[in-house]
Amino acid sequence: DQGHCWECPPGTYALRPAAYPEAMTAASVAGAQRLCRACELDKADCGGGARVVAREDFWRGADTPDGQATLYRCSLDRCKGGVGPEQCTSGWTGPVCGLCVEGWALASGGTSCESCASKQARGVRTAVLALLLLAFLLVWYYAAWRAFLYPRDGAERRALEA
Repeated sequence: DQGHCWECPPGTYALRPAAYPEAMTAASVAGAQRLCRACELDKADCGGGARVVAREDFWRGADTPDGQATLYRCSLDRCKGGVGPEQCTSGWTGPVCGLCVEGWALASGGTSCESCASKQARGVRTAVLALLLLAFLLVWYYAAWRAFLYPRDGAERRALEA
């Protein structure tokens, strides 16, 4: 007879499977239930068995050596819940969603990650606007001072000096 497996009920979990060599009896079910850990329902959804899914604003880290799920509270709405790398909101990764993904950087203020491409685009836009402003100022300066710098004839000069 091969072992029989028993799955923890919803609201509990066991990250290590338990197998019993005998047919499942009331005593063996009671023994298996003692191996089930209570789920921290404010932090995770535990659908029974080994399923432990972090809730929104929580991050599930590595399990402890004794088979306990570790759940951490996230700050600044970075964690959307779930399991694995898809636990973090857009632009975030790593433990407790505290790092920017590759190709992204921490925005000013340190509360969000933004794509480096958008930072480069903002830099180019700023440079173009600076050049346009400089061109406008040069045209304005030339137009405003042209009559003083390059008078056409003596009558025009006398009119300006009067």
